[in-house]
Amino acid sequence: MKKRTPADLLLLEGRISDFAELHIDPQELSDLIAAYGIGVVYKPGIRCPCVRAETAQPRAGCLVCRGLGWAHPEELQQHLPVLLVNRSPHRQVLPIGEWVSDQAWATFPLPVLPGRGDLIAPEGETHIVQQTLVRAELMASNREIQRRAVAPGQRPPRAVPLSEELLYSRPEVEALYWLRNGALRRGREGADFKIRGRFVEWEPGIGPRPGESYSIRYQAPAEYMVAQSAEPIYRSDGGDPYPMRVQVMRLDRWGEPSFQ
Repeated sequence: MKKRTPADLLLLEGRISDFAELHIDPQELSDLIAAYGIGVVYKPGIRCPCVRAETAQPRAGCLVCRGLGWAHPEELQQHLPVLLVNRSPHRQVLPIGEWVSDQAWATFPLPVLPGRGDLIAPEGETHIVQQTLVRAELMASNREIQRRAVAPGQRPPRAVPLSEELLYSRPEVEALYWLRNGALRRGREGADFKIRGRFVEWEPGIGPRPGESYSIRYQAPAEYMVAQSAEPIYRSDGGDPYPMRVQVMRLDRWGEPSFQ
């Protein structure tokens, strides 16, 4: 039997030009996302007005953005389906150790156009979150501030309390510890401290001293933020835009290693 050449096979199978052009209807893709995606709370973000004029950086003690630089007004939030795929850890070697983040790709239905700083909260998904906070105290006493030299005509800086605020809302605390005399001390929720919203509130005279740090582990509804390192991807066919695809990162990994 004569061996067939690639040219013979091409004649048997046909040429690409023999087939009609393949076009995918963007609305059909959007309908598939609605049918098979997961429900999320979509929280569009805006730049927080707390940004310092001299540095263009967000204020660390801001109670709105928590130092992340993005605010998410409640009136802009909406429920919608999103295709969330390719969840994977990302590991980066740093001079001080390793930075591990969890990221994924999210595709939004039309006509939603996500942007940097937006949040999505998948329904039914929970994160284990660990944070290290500092017991609230004035960053500088009023007397110390008055002693600082300031330019003529300027007022001395105002003392700002440190915030004991968690990144996630609706936390379920599993454990809280601080150090005392080189040993771990455990805090009891309801007796030593309580959670009000996202804030840790201590009973008087209990817990770490002002300025000391403590670690807290809790469960909370998952949230992902659209990454600044990967701009939303625009795709189209014949001028018709496809559903927008973006890279998202777990909220509690967003500011590491400098934030926590």
